[in-house]
Amino acid sequence: MSVLNDKLRLEEIRTFNVLDTPADPELDQLNELASIICDTQISLISIIDNHRQWYKSKKGLEISEIPVEQSFCKYTLDRPNSILEIPDATQDNRFAENAFVTSDPGIRFYASIPLVTKRNQVIGTLCVADYQTKALNPSQKKALSLLASMAMDKLELKRIVKSQSSAINFNTKRLVKITENTPSAIFEMALVDQEIEKFIFMSKSIGNLYPEIEFKEWLSQSKQTLKRVMGKAFNSLKKEINNYQKQKDPDIIRVDFQYQGEKDAVWHSLQGKIDLVAENKVVMYGSIIDVSKHYELQAAIDQVLFDISHVIRRPVTTLQGIVELIEEEEQDKRLKLESLSEYARAIKVITEELDQYTKNLNLHYQRKKEEIFQN
Repeated sequence: MSVLNDKLRLEEIRTFNVLDTPADPELDQLNELASIICDTQISLISIIDNHRQWYKSKKGLEISEIPVEQSFCKYTLDRPNSILEIPDATQDNRFAENAFVTSDPGIRFYASIPLVTKRNQVIGTLCVADYQTKALNPSQKKALSLLASMAMDKLELKRIVKSQSSAINFNTKRLVKITENTPSAIFEMALVDQEIEKFIFMSKSIGNLYPEIEFKEWLSQSKQTLKRVMGKAFNSLKKEINNYQKQKDPDIIRVDFQYQGEKDAVWHSLQGKIDLVAENKVVMYGSIIDVSKHYELQAAIDQVLFDISHVIRRPVTTLQGIVELIEEEEQDKRLKLESLSEYARAIKVITEELDQYTKNLNLHYQRKKEEIFQN
């Protein structure tokens, strides 16, 4: 059985229930960032079944899907742990005759990272492409890998939320089992005059986030306990609640906050939606989740962008200056052997420093990624 028709992979795609769904702003931001970091005109987050490649997020491409026969990304399905990079598609036997290469839009460069589920099934890719030949540097590859991990985390989280929502339609026992065994905590909070009154319901999985707080405190001392864990961000939550009902089409309330646990400081996010369930009875349904990995990944990506924009560009600028000097002397017929030797020595020093720096940079980001995913 081919990878495209693998039953386990296709079943995994079905569980995400993502095909033909509307655009997602958070995934669109990750996709946009991939294009910026890799300096490409096209970036895509795609899901690939046995018939088509469908784009959950797209930049630089108008179409929403293509037949799987024309897909570049299908070649990543059996390579869950590696990047596929094609510097020049016209020189690759797999793609040279592809319609996207031979005609409009005329793809030349392509690179992709598989989207791998927790069951080690590849359901799609995060890919970048361009109309010119090029190659990614190690930092860009690392950043693309981090972005793919973040995209997969968001899809996994949405799958959990959808499964939880579906469970509500069955029975209370099933809901309780789900809420007690998820990494996030689910709650129902009563509001009076847009002020937090108490938790009507709190899943026992809250103990996974705050093991030092007894569960009964969340129900008996709701407001005090929430203020304790959120710190100054509690005022931001109150402000969000007050502003919520003033909006014509309110978004989900989201407040991120840093919590100092017994060992380390971690980032959590409270998200929810307010609803009028009966006359004079207003509640907020939501969840509290650990978003520490997101902040660590974002910090790593910010560092990659800084290194690309500042550190790596400096020796490149110096090399460009030397080349301009050589060209000027050559035009004026003043280029001597001694000058050429001096320029060559300078270029050698710069390229050796740049080579050593990129090696060290690659090792640094590899260690950083390992630290993030081991926690």
